[in-house]
Amino acid sequence: MDQLNTPPRALLREATEEDRQEIYHSRHDVYAVELGQYPASESGRLENELDRFNHYVSATIDGRLAGFISLTPPGGNGYSIDGYLDRSQWPFEVGPGLFEVRLLTVVASSRRSILAPALMYAAFRLAEANGGQRLMAIGRTEVASIYRSIGLDDHGIEVSRGKVRFRLMSAPLPTIRREIDSRPRLVSRIQRHVDWQVDFPFRAPATG
Repeated sequence: MDQLNTPPRALLREATEEDRQEIYHSRHDVYAVELGQYPASESGRLENELDRFNHYVSATIDGRLAGFISLTPPGGNGYSIDGYLDRSQWPFEVGPGLFEVRLLTVVASSRRSILAPALMYAAFRLAEANGGQRLMAIGRTEVASIYRSIGLDDHGIEVSRGKVRFRLMSAPLPTIRREIDSRPRLVSRIQRHVDWQVDFPFRAPATG
């Protein structure tokens, strides 16, 4: 992770409606055309019912979408994992503080850069700032190490859709916080190289 390249300074923010429209097209380009997870659509867009109440954090460079990540909060109509595994198979409880991180995506020109960990950090801080207790994900096998790097446990459960395979992961928020606090150089690097315009502080307020 410390060997990642540094792209031009990226602006991170909770996605605007305009950002979301770009995200839906980018999701189609990546997950339908590039990865074959879904059939290609004539509309060139990919969205679903979770987009009605989820959060997106977008990363833009020079006004162009460079990456994004989604966070599904509790209290909606479910999680994307519901489409892969019955809840009786989930190796953790479904409580009121359960958030799902999904769709960690960086466009081809910015991959192997600081953007992927920056977006993961933003999703964690979004869950933390909203009282999250556990973060879960189904991370693509090829990028599962990014999820593990912030403290998510790999539960050894693999699922697939189309040509794409995923690993089920989760961890309590305090566990993730301890892992992140053990990597101050990476967090400082993210802070230096992104323009943080998300609606909560980059660092959690001190307590005690």
